[in-house]
This record gives sequence, C-alpha cells and structure tokens, in this order.
Amino acid sequence: MLADPQRSRLVLVNPARTLSLGATVERAARVAERLELLSACREWLAVPTFAIGEYDSDAMPGTFSAGVCHLGGQALDLWSDAQFTSDLEASAGHCIFLGGFWLDEDVLILALEGVWLGYDIRLLLDLSWPRQDGDLFLAIQRLLLHGVIPTNVRQMLLEWTVHTGNRDLRDKVMRLLG
Repeated sequence: MLADPQRSRLVLVNPARTLSLGATVERAARVAERLELLSACREWLAVPTFAIGEYDSDAMPGTFSAGVCHLGGQALDLWSDAQFTSDLEASAGHCIFLGGFWLDEDVLILALEGVWLGYDIRLLLDLSWPRQDGDLFLAIQRLLLHGVIPTNVRQMLLEWTVHTGNRDLRDKVMRLLG
C-alpha cells in the first residue's frame, strides 16, 4: 500500500548523533545526502517533519532544519508529546516514517509503541543505525514480526509522489533521484 503524503509524518530520532558517539564520517555523509533529498522534496510534498531527542539544527545539512519541528524531551517521549499527537489527530495522520539513532534501542521502542497504538510504521533503514552493530539484525527481525515496514528515503519519496497522482511532480522527483 502506498503512503499518502498528506497523512504521513516523518520523525527523526536523535539526529544529532550523526557525528557523535562513534559515528563515522562516511555514515554522516550518507545521512546528509538523504536529508538533502528530503529538503528538496519538502516544499513539493509538504510532509511534516519532526525531530525528537538529541537535535542540533545548526549541524543539519543545507536548509533541512528550516522545516523541522523539534519536539522537546527525550526520544522515548514521542508518543506522549502533546504537539506531535495533536498534529496526528488534526491531520488524521496514520503513516509514520521513523529513522534515527539508536535503531536497536530508541527507534525500536518507538516503532513498537507506534504499532501498538495503531499506526502504520515504516522504518527508514538508510537513516537508522544501531548502537551495537551486532544488534541490527535482531532489531529488524523484531520490527518485521510486528508489521513495521522497512524502506529507505528514495523509496519513500517515490511512494509519496506516485500516490499524489501528479505526473509532473513524479518526474521532478525522479530527476532529483537521478
């Protein structure tokens, strides 16, 4: 099933950890590339983007942080954050795309809790890394067992544009993705 961009939300968990706690320069470059894609498409698709947990708007690439709503609190506070839950209720938001640090801890728990609350949770694998590399497989297996759909930024953008039915927008995104 294709996600409706009007009913989707993008949540980045602890994005400031990209360059801290042992993250490699290569990993940070990959994250920056994906965030630049999201920045370019944000104005076209108008999907609300939230950050929770460790966040530094000055460290985000390009103009990415301009459209991000930073929620206060720790990462595990997402589902009790009044601003986020109010946005979901007001927009009939249903599909939550989650990505961030640490996949085997914070992202895992948020995704499981989201499924329990009845949301369609999608895991952005190219924006998610575990604290312990050996726990990656275990975390993904557990999420799959609970119906969390793995995807990546490129697939998500194509999915949203195809759902809109706007051929010009789809072609624009296809050119951006190269």
